[in-house]
Amino acid sequence: MLTITNLWRSGLLVIIIALLSAPAAAESPLEIQAAMERRYDNNPYRLSNQVDNAVTLGTASRSDTIDRLNIGASADFERSLQRFTLQGDVDKYLYGQFSNLNHNNINAQSDWLWQFGRAWSGTVGYLWNKQQVGFDQSRGLQPDNRLRRQAHFEIKTLPTSNLQLRLSVNHTEERHSLVSMEIYNRNTLHTAAEVRFQTPLGNAVGVQTLLSDSDLINPQLISNTAVNNSYTTRGLLAFYVGQWTAASQVRLEGGYKNVKQVQLKERDFSGWTTRGGYRWSSAITAVTVEAWRDLDLLSTQAASYMLAKGIKVVPVWTITAKTSAEATLSRSWRTWAGAPPSTTEYSRDDTLNKMKLALNYVPYDKVDTRIGLETGRQISNISSVDYNYRVVSLQVSVRY
Repeated sequence: MLTITNLWRSGLLVIIIALLSAPAAAESPLEIQAAMERRYDNNPYRLSNQVDNAVTLGTASRSDTIDRLNIGASADFERSLQRFTLQGDVDKYLYGQFSNLNHNNINAQSDWLWQFGRAWSGTVGYLWNKQQVGFDQSRGLQPDNRLRRQAHFEIKTLPTSNLQLRLSVNHTEERHSLVSMEIYNRNTLHTAAEVRFQTPLGNAVGVQTLLSDSDLINPQLISNTAVNNSYTTRGLLAFYVGQWTAASQVRLEGGYKNVKQVQLKERDFSGWTTRGGYRWSSAITAVTVEAWRDLDLLSTQAASYMLAKGIKVVPVWTITAKTSAEATLSRSWRTWAGAPPSTTEYSRDDTLNKMKLALNYVPYDKVDTRIGLETGRQISNISSVDYNYRVVSLQVSVRY
């Protein structure tokens, strides 16, 4: 039977075969990629174990098989000291059981990496992105598509060989398709300035200041009162980047953040945030370790903020010239504070454990294959948001 779904699959298969059989172009600025992936997800809605599948979903099973079809292209041009990049891709997701979740994720970005002389450089660019919000972020059963548009600008200058000054500005618009999520529609203007002193050996210290104004354009009804959820964030942090040995690098940063709400001042936040990372690598092995304590102003909890602490370890092994394996182990603790969306008192604490395993095999220069396993479990003092999940995936991708 000829359907749009079968046309997508057949068309993508033809593209992959064509890319495999096409002769390689010497130093072409254009790269085309295509991928096919099949996933098994035993809980795509990220539902609590307390939920009755038959009552909530109308079916005895909450699991699904998902096909992801991807096509994309990128271009990279250089003219003297100027560089221009373009990239875009489309992901089509097709669900076997819950076809109402079928969607397209689209991403497009263009950048001008400019440079004038040796002392001045920067980036001017634009990003357009549409994707479905994951159900770990959006509670409920109705899918929500988020559109994000961002214009960004960065300028860097080197007054001396060891001193770098950087200024970045970006303006982001975010819109949600689901009516119940429209209270999170926002326009954000973010500015950051940085002073960095670096040595020829790759070590650096510096300070950064940031200012962010978030205008949430739709009020939220809290205790029968329309509340403006707009807020301003200010921060100051110091950082250190160290190249300790030829095989190890470290980055440490810490600072102070202040969040001021337009209304309901009890939601304001002032406090310290920290983040650190360490990477060690050899010819066949690499290990990255990260830890953090930071503030997250959730798109799904506009009337509240969340303190997040966590640790993540990512080891990578090169088994043969064509085979590699990697793992990601993470544990995070998240505490909601301030006023919640619907009540004046709210206390929620989550612990989220995740594990990802992947085996990569490159049979040809233009072909990548990947087998993946991901498991996760969220435990909360609010039992209705507890969940666990398991995802198994197989992916084949081709680039030309």
